[in-house]
Amino acid sequence: MVIDVDGVEVIDEQIINVLRIVKERGSLLAASKSIGMPYSRLWERISKIERLLGRKLLLHRRGGRRGGGSVLTEFGETILKIYGAAKTRLEEAGLARPLYMPIESGDPVVVVSYSHDPVIELILKSLSARGFKIRGVCSGSGLSLAMLVLGEADVSCIHIYDPGLGEYNKPYLERFGLLDRVEYIGGFQRQVVLAYRGDINIDNAEDAFKGILEGRYRVALRNRGSGTRAYFDYLLKRYSEKLGIQVKDIKGLEIEYPTHEEVCRSIESGETDIG
Repeated sequence: MVIDVDGVEVIDEQIINVLRIVKERGSLLAASKSIGMPYSRLWERISKIERLLGRKLLLHRRGGRRGGGSVLTEFGETILKIYGAAKTRLEEAGLARPLYMPIESGDPVVVVSYSHDPVIELILKSLSARGFKIRGVCSGSGLSLAMLVLGEADVSCIHIYDPGLGEYNKPYLERFGLLDRVEYIGGFQRQVVLAYRGDINIDNAEDAFKGILEGRYRVALRNRGSGTRAYFDYLLKRYSEKLGIQVKDIKGLEIEYPTHEEVCRSIESGETDIG
């Protein structure tokens, strides 16, 4: 049994099992181990489903005795209830059948892991449309490099800043032991911005970070391991020291967003103020 949107299969029994495990154990990692799917691939699949539905199924939190985890959103809970009720009705009518997971055919020749960037996604879609067998996994810069180390990815697209050296990317290739094992190709430069609600008056970056540090603005943050999050944490520390405000009153640290679009949606919906 599946849930589809406009004829496109979106949620199947495997994803429902993932939601159940997250609800019971509070861990997407535990779910990935249970179903035998790499964590990065499961993360990417959940993110795609959320983009298709326009709603979040999970919230990723940090902190706590076990270092954080994942919880279902109200929408995720609703999906579980709807699916469970529908399956019960099918079973009562004698129409339910066991789920057989098909063996995937036509596996991609090249797996590209990347930190979220609309340009990268356009390039991957263009290559796929031209007949190249390629799979993109949006996992964040840090996890993309980890996938490269583990052999789960053939290409890793990253943009991650090292504040100690004031340099992008190469220091992390050295730390992961990849510098002499991969071909390093420079891509393109890009600007990163702080987006915020239209009814907030912000004059400059210092003004924005002052409001974040003082707890006046709830911030939407990318997931840890992404290049954008690493750079945000660097700026936060820098402005904390400059303004003499401790990093303790910040609102929004408990939730992480895997893509830029989800950060923007959270601001647009009023869940957060800036990100």
